[in-house]
Amino acid sequence: MNGLLAAAVFAFACVGFAPPDDRDAPEVDLTKLSLPELARRLDESHSLPYFSSRRLRTDHFEAILQQFIKRGGPEVEALLSERLQQRPTLLKRAEAALERIDHDRQLDAWVWQNRIVRHHQQNLELVTALRRVQNKPDPLQIEVLWALDMEELPPLFFPTSETFEAVKNGSAKSSKQLEAEFQLSSNCVAFATDRLKKIDAQSSPTAWTEQKSVVERLQKHVASLRWRVKKARDAETLAPFATRVNLRDAVTAQAGKLPIFVVARRSADVDRVPLRMRSCGGDRSGRESHWRLEVKDSVGNIVSARQWHSFVGGGIYTERFNEHGERSENAIPMSSFVEITTPGEYSVTLLYHNEFSIADFADPTDLDNLIVSRSKPVRLIVEKPKGD
Repeated sequence: MNGLLAAAVFAFACVGFAPPDDRDAPEVDLTKLSLPELARRLDESHSLPYFSSRRLRTDHFEAILQQFIKRGGPEVEALLSERLQQRPTLLKRAEAALERIDHDRQLDAWVWQNRIVRHHQQNLELVTALRRVQNKPDPLQIEVLWALDMEELPPLFFPTSETFEAVKNGSAKSSKQLEAEFQLSSNCVAFATDRLKKIDAQSSPTAWTEQKSVVERLQKHVASLRWRVKKARDAETLAPFATRVNLRDAVTAQAGKLPIFVVARRSADVDRVPLRMRSCGGDRSGRESHWRLEVKDSVGNIVSARQWHSFVGGGIYTERFNEHGERSENAIPMSSFVEITTPGEYSVTLLYHNEFSIADFADPTDLDNLIVSRSKPVRLIVEKPKGD
């Protein structure tokens, strides 16, 4: 049986034409299917981003993975492990099939095959499902690092949390110190460039080459210093508003003035499997729509998500495999995702999905059929505005 399933998967990865669109096919109740039938559907399914723009189906790729997680057991673990091991081979075959398709003459076939390639690249959901079946930590860790006491960021290059930490404890060089280094290094570049101009390249090629290398090395150092000066200035501006987040102490804010959370996505699979991740920061909707905030009041009621009326969406981003330990940081303004006008104690959990704009889901139950990464809850105490 496993051999037949594997053969079907390999054949599917090499398809070079577009099969009929099944988006409007009747949905299937996955809870009533056997494991072999679920496995077959998993092998024939794709993670399809267009579900985010219409009512979310309940029988797509991640919904099937959710069924496996709910059932659990050694057989499910073996099934998911086998498919994870097959991914690299399937990806190579799908990429080879894509190369054989003429993009200009067979556009529809190329688009479909490219979708297959992307499907085999996107391993986060499969790895996460396997780890949950194994009762192991999620491979993608969402960490809330800092809370900034401001509603929106000034137009600055956002510094890293390490820069905040260094400014807070005084271990970082100040922007003035870095500016002095920058000026000295710039003078060195000017001096080295002047020496290069005095060397005749034809009569002294070795000396000219060596001096040119010195100039280029100094120029790179100056460019790095310019960036460090900017980051130091940004950190010095924002650090007074930054509070380190921990699970013991609550973050304090005022009603109508919610904080900005500095969050990190960290590749942390227990078996060190690299995770295919997209970059953040290119969302044209005006907020990072692949994030969502789950906010509950003191009795467990969920605070409604803010409706975001944007005329544009999507954006420019890149994708790559993140090795174990790699992380990227984002600034998530609470006010872009939720509104809290009533003072009290709340818990805030940050949710992330690599493919879908989950912030735009009007019905939070649509998340039930997705593999969503979650942070640990952060306590938030909202006080009355000062002066009230």
